[in-house]
Amino acid sequence: VGARGSPGTPPRGAGRVAPRLWRHFAATLPNLSPDLTPASRGGQRLLEGCRKLKHLLSMLPSSNVTVECLGADERDVTLNGTRDVLVDLCAPEAQELKALIDEALRGAGIALDGDTAGGGGGKGVDSIEVLGGGCRIPLFQETILAALGREGGNPEKDLSRGLDDTSVALGAAALGDDATGRKLVAGGRRGPDDADTDTAADADDEGDARRSALAEAEKIMAALDAEMSRRSEARNGIEAHVLEMRGAKHGAHGKSLPEGTQFDEYLDNLDDWLFSDECDGMDVQEMEKKLADVLEETRTTC
Repeated sequence: VGARGSPGTPPRGAGRVAPRLWRHFAATLPNLSPDLTPASRGGQRLLEGCRKLKHLLSMLPSSNVTVECLGADERDVTLNGTRDVLVDLCAPEAQELKALIDEALRGAGIALDGDTAGGGGGKGVDSIEVLGGGCRIPLFQETILAALGREGGNPEKDLSRGLDDTSVALGAAALGDDATGRKLVAGGRRGPDDADTDTAADADDEGDARRSALAEAEKIMAALDAEMSRRSEARNGIEAHVLEMRGAKHGAHGKSLPEGTQFDEYLDNLDDWLFSDECDGMDVQEMEKKLADVLEETRTTC
């Protein structure tokens, strides 16, 4: 098994769909805030609405999304979109995708008529494997099928999504090793054909040191992931507790909560604190202590 062609491009395709929709609605929607920019709070709300609309149009021929407090007078705004509009807006991305596929076919020496294109011995395309969220967008599905000689085909049948995350990760590592003159060897072992000059780098001390450094880096990242997970859990615990206390006021035991505005102000301050620089700067131990303090304060107050 080998890679016969591997062209690459800067990020494009599905990543540009939401910005395309953003510019479309920013130019066509009346009564938008005059201060609307991509970096503004309203601009970010509009971008999030465009992302939601993109996902909906992947499943439906037309749909709409409501974005709150986007108008000049803080009114809600409805984004209406259709697949036809999306096709018009994203035509450049579709053309770039087709050009990328054409380049891959040329690099692999494959022609869709079954003959070779450059002596590569290709016999057409037997299977099409896709991955990534953009492959759920009908426009890009149709572009892929057309570029590979299957125009009008059924994406559910003609596009396979069988690659698991492990295969993708190993493939990326193999391509990376190949680009640096190395060869990926599973488990650090070499086969009988791995002693040639192309793979000698993996047998020397430099290769061993590289593998050790990568293994150590993986351990560090795993520890950081676990720590960040604990920190997020503690922060989410504080936020959930605030919501629970607000809801309890209207429940069966609402009369057990303190009367007056003091407790409401306490919850409001906690809510503001969750989005403060102080909260963002806390490590896992400080966040877990803050959660314990909040729970204790509530028990004492109530």
